[in-house]
Amino acid sequence: MAGTEARIRVYDDSEQDQKRLRFYIGKSNMEGLTAANVKMYSNPFILAIWLGLSSAFIQFMGWWPNPNNGAIAYLSPIPAFAAIWLPIMFGCDWLNRDDFEKSMNNALRRRDLIKIKEYYSRSPASSIFFLEYGDRFVGLIAIDASPDSIKDDVIVSADSKAKVSFTKGTSDVATIRHFFVEEPYRAANVQTDLLQFALRHALQANTKVKSVRATESSLVPYIGKVLREEGFKAESVVEKLAALVKSGLQQSNLRVVDWTAQIPGYVDELVDPSKEIPKILSEYEGISVDVIIDSADTLFSNLGSQSKTYNVLSNILSLVKHKPTSRLIAHILAPSPVIPLLTEVRLSPSLAHIKAHPAVVLTHLSTAYLTLPPPHSTPEKFWSVFTPLTERHHDCEKLVFGSDGEGSGGSEIVVEIVVRNAGGNGRRRGVERVLEAWSGTSPCGLQDLETLRGLWSKKAVIQEDAPDPTKNVSFNLNLTAEQQHARAQVPLPYAHEGNPTGSTTTPAAILYDPDSADDIDDDDPDEDLDL
Repeated sequence: MAGTEARIRVYDDSEQDQKRLRFYIGKSNMEGLTAANVKMYSNPFILAIWLGLSSAFIQFMGWWPNPNNGAIAYLSPIPAFAAIWLPIMFGCDWLNRDDFEKSMNNALRRRDLIKIKEYYSRSPASSIFFLEYGDRFVGLIAIDASPDSIKDDVIVSADSKAKVSFTKGTSDVATIRHFFVEEPYRAANVQTDLLQFALRHALQANTKVKSVRATESSLVPYIGKVLREEGFKAESVVEKLAALVKSGLQQSNLRVVDWTAQIPGYVDELVDPSKEIPKILSEYEGISVDVIIDSADTLFSNLGSQSKTYNVLSNILSLVKHKPTSRLIAHILAPSPVIPLLTEVRLSPSLAHIKAHPAVVLTHLSTAYLTLPPPHSTPEKFWSVFTPLTERHHDCEKLVFGSDGEGSGGSEIVVEIVVRNAGGNGRRRGVERVLEAWSGTSPCGLQDLETLRGLWSKKAVIQEDAPDPTKNVSFNLNLTAEQQHARAQVPLPYAHEGNPTGSTTTPAAILYDPDSADDIDDDDPDEDLDL
């Protein structure tokens, strides 16, 4: 019997899908109600009212504990506290529920849910995806890249429904309209797979889409977490819920600037990154930004100069440094002449340099140099061997792709992380170097890599005794103790009988007496050569 499979499919506009979509959109908007109620319960003002009213009620009923009645008397105020707490709970829920129901109704009346299939078919980058596990619903995500993607107006009356326009086209800003995952499946992080699938669809279906926006709430933290993990940056907008609870609604943005078509010699006017990138960064004044350059090698190839590439990246970094908690991330394929320039201290005292290596490098070190990663060997010994080898890129490629290579190891890699701290803020100045492992898209221990399993299994050394010739014979070849003693008393048949012959030594010499049969010729055989 085949196992249950998880799949992401496109919304098909059937009656069942329509009901399911509207139901879970309503559920997702009501999900924060419980968290809002809990926040209100823990509000100091609410707690003070509860204690005050409970004390007054106990005083009125005369339920304060009497020590003369024993320890059980101290339980008498509990009914008063419970009786006051129940109406407070219902009151908090009543205050918050109206805001959440209004939010749910607004979501269900927006233009994208009037004619669902018509609306989301306006752009190839728009779609609704359902995540299912077998026949069970897991989650949904709706991404809108239509010309109305940034509009959040609400359709209320039947007349306004008739006026809805469904003009086809694609906007440069896509919006994640709805995003929900059932609570039991969130621990498996399926929301990441769902979000990545939707983003990949929107950005690849139409290159006009440059950025994606989404809305998160602090009352539903799992959405904000996955958005930040995928590179969305927050723009905070505070929205008031009831009188005592504030929910920080944050709008997150992921902006993609695609310059892959900017090839020197193939376009009339090239985009100047040194001017365009600062212009884009100026739109995010006072906001933390992560600038990710997908290929610094392509930038170097287009500019045709190491110094120009260095100046462009240096200017971008100087702009990023003035923004709080912002970073410049550059992807480079080694070996590259740009890497030594970017790792210099004068560019940035602080640096995180992440280098990916094939796992077979560690296998080679263990066999050729008998050196394993720390703690199996000292860090000084390991890095003194590992670093020079990995810097010889040609040799590393031969270990993988050569005639005797072991292959790339599939999706398993070894990651070298070099962190350089500039000091300050309680951090120690210096350089730290660690080695980690990755399998697929997630980190793991070095011992978990299938490629390196043979390095950690210690082979037992079995010492075998020499074969005994006296074993399994029909007669006895062994000597008793008396026989061994008698054999030791037998004199050896040597002239000196074990005694030294003396300490005087004579030099060695060869004594030769010629025989009459020897052919000795005193004549010189070379006499006629006149030498």
